[in-house]
Formats: sequence, structure tokens, C-alpha cells
Amino acid sequence: MPRYVFLALLLLVLSVAPAAWAGPEDEIRTLFDRFVAAQNAHDLSAVRGLLWDSARFLWVTRGTPIWGREAALKRFEALYQGTWRLEANAAELRVTMLSHDVAQLYVPIVFTIGPPGQPAQTTRFLMNQTIIKTSAGWKVASILPIPVPVQAAGIPSSAGPGAHASVGRQGRSEENFASTLACTPTPTCGGGAAHSFLHLLSGSKFR
Repeated sequence: MPRYVFLALLLLVLSVAPAAWAGPEDEIRTLFDRFVAAQNAHDLSAVRGLLWDSARFLWVTRGTPIWGREAALKRFEALYQGTWRLEANAAELRVTMLSHDVAQLYVPIVFTIGPPGQPAQTTRFLMNQTIIKTSAGWKVASILPIPVPVQAAGIPSSAGPGAHASVGRQGRSEENFASTLACTPTPTCGGGAAHSFLHLLSGSKFR
């Protein structure tokens, strides 16, 4: 009888062990997957739950720091009014543990971006995030997207799905898009969502 009890306990331990053995890197990858899914769904509530609830949360966009989770959520809300989609190259995602509760995440990512009612364009970034472990679990503490210049022959294959080169008519289209984004809210140029998109692009090809 004791042998059967031992075997039953062993089977129970083995059945729950994979979850218990999941390391922090796996947890952080899962967090990032949820971040991308929430962004693509334009689910502001889900994004809120993934960001660090602190005034020290930092998102650097177009050389401008956005401090605090609430300020970042307001910016995301404006961007969600148009086209906003992320496609990460999961094969090149890297997690570096800086300590037991702090990690750095790197992944090439393609953004498909466009103001409401206008054609969307794609651009490639090297996404860097700082992830910290809080009492509520792992959270995104900072977002730093670094733009990658488009090569004459097109975006490298490692950019991931959806990427394309900015040449010919497409290049001219992006110049027009840049002009729209660069408008300041005046009676002539207009304002609103198109102007808010300007602040997203941290020195990208649309600059």
C-alpha cells in the first residue's frame, strides 16, 4: 500500500512540475506575447495590466520621454484610432536576466501604422523593453523602440512578416504620410489623431 501511495504522489508532482519549473525567461516571453496580442487587439485594458503601475514607467518615442503608465495609455488610445499593428520576429527574441527580478528584452519588430482614413505604412524597429518583477508579477517598465533605416534593396528578411521596402511610388506615399504626420494642429493643417501619430515614430523612415 505505501508503494501505491508513493507512486500516486510522484505522478502528482510530475504533472505539476513543468509549470513550477518554468523559468523567468519563459514567463517574460509569455508577457511579451500578451503585450503584442493586446496591442494588436487595441485592448487598452489589457495593455494597462501589462505595464508597470508607476510614475517611473518610461516610453521613449521620437526622442520624447513619456513618463508614467497613465500618460502612455493616453498615447496608445490615440494611436488605436488608426492602423496600429505589431509583428515581432519571435525567432530573434532575446531575454537577458540582469538580476533575479529585472530583465532586458530585445526583438526586431515591424509596425504597421497609419492615421485614421489614410493608407498604413510599415517600418522596422529594434524593440527594447525593461521587464521587472513586482508583487503583481512581471511588468513592462520601459519601452525603447530603435528605428532601423530601410536599405536600398528593401528591409532585411529578419525584419519579420509584413515588411517591405520604401521605393518608387511607395516611397513617395510615405513622404506624403510624413507630411501629414508633421502637420501641427492649425485651421489649415488640421489636428487630432494624425498629429498624435507624429509622436510615435522615434526618428523612423517617416521622419
